[in-house]
Amino acid sequence: MHLTALSPILLVAKPVLSPLLVIPVRRTNNFGAKKGTIVTTHHHARTGAVSSASGMLRPQLGPAAAGKHQRPISRADARRLTVGDILAAYTEARQAKIAGRKEFLARMRFLNEFFGTEPVANINGDRCRAYVEHRSRERNRVERERIAKLNAAAMETRRALLPAWRDKDFTSGPRRDLEDLRSAINFWAKEYGLDPKPSVTLPDKPAARERWLTREEAAGLLRAALRLRRKHGQYAHLCRFIIVGLYTGCRHRSILQLNWDGEAAEAWPDLGRGVLYCKDQHAKKSKKWRPPTRLPSRLIAHMRRWKRIDCDCGPVVHDSLGEPTKRIEKAFRTCRVEAGLSDDVTPNVLRYTRAMWPVLCDVDMWRIASKAMRSGEIA
Repeated sequence: MHLTALSPILLVAKPVLSPLLVIPVRRTNNFGAKKGTIVTTHHHARTGAVSSASGMLRPQLGPAAAGKHQRPISRADARRLTVGDILAAYTEARQAKIAGRKEFLARMRFLNEFFGTEPVANINGDRCRAYVEHRSRERNRVERERIAKLNAAAMETRRALLPAWRDKDFTSGPRRDLEDLRSAINFWAKEYGLDPKPSVTLPDKPAARERWLTREEAAGLLRAALRLRRKHGQYAHLCRFIIVGLYTGCRHRSILQLNWDGEAAEAWPDLGRGVLYCKDQHAKKSKKWRPPTRLPSRLIAHMRRWKRIDCDCGPVVHDSLGEPTKRIEKAFRTCRVEAGLSDDVTPNVLRYTRAMWPVLCDVDMWRIASKAMRSGEIA
C-alpha cells in the first residue's frame, strides 16, 4: 500500500499536551497588602508550547491564551498554602462575631508579621517556641521604652523616677496568639480541607493570679486617684471605676459599659430596685457568667449622686468631656504608680479583692459567688 493512499489526517502528528512547569507567582494577602509584604507562592501553568513527535518544543499559543490554562492553587495543600491566606480568611469570617475586635485584629497582626509568608506545613513546635521568644522580646522592649519615656517626663517635672525594667518571660500573650492560630487552621481545615494539617504547640499556662488588695491598699489606690483628679482634673472616671469595682466585683469591661439610659444600654444600674445589670440582653451567650446582682446601699448612694451630676443620661464612667471610656489600663497604671503598688495590680484585681474580703470574714461561699457574679467553684 502506498502512502498516498492513506488519509492525509494520518500523516499529521498528534500534538501532545504542553508540559507543566512550576512558575512563581507574586501575590499579596489581605495582611501583606497593608505592610507591603509580598507572599510568593507557586502553581502549575501550561507554557503554551506543543511537543512534536520528534521531541522538539515549538511555540503554539500566545501568552494571553496560555494564561487561560492556568490551574489554581489547591486550597487543601498545606505545602503551597501560606499562613497569611489562612489568617486573612479566618479574620474575615470571625471579626464581626468577636466582642474584642480591636484585640483580635492585633493578635492577627502579630501572627501575620511572624508566620505570614511561611507555608502552613512549616508550622511545628520549634516555630511556635520561636514565636513565643520573639513576642516576649518585643514586649520587654516596649516596656523598657515606656519606662524610659516616663522617667524622662518625670525628670522634667522633678518627680520620682520609676525603677528600671527587668525583663520577664511573657507567655500568656503568645499563648493566646497561638490559640488563635490553631483556631484559624481548624477553620480552614473544616471549610476547605488541609493536608497535611500541622499541630500548634502551646506554651504552658502561667500560674493563676492570686493578687488582691488589702483594705489599706484599696484606700491608698482610691486616694491616689483623688490626688490625680485634683492635680490634673482628668481622672474622675478612675475614681468611679475603682468604687464600682470594689463594691460589685464586675469585670472591668462590664463597668465601662454601664450607662444611665436603662434597658436601652448594654449594662445599666437600676437604682430603684437596687439591681445591677452587666450584660446586654440581646448579646450572644458566652462563658462569662454575668447575671444581675444586688447593689450595696452605699454604692447606690454614690450612683444617685453621680446620676444627678450626669443629668440622668450617658455613660457612668466617662472622661471630662462626657465621652465613654473605652480603655482604663493606662489611667489605672498611672494611679497604681502614684499609690506605690506593685506591677501585678491590674484592673481585674478589684474583682478578686471583692471576692476575697468576704472570705476573710467567713461568709458563705455561695453568697460570695452571687455577690461577685462567679460560679461557686471559681469563687
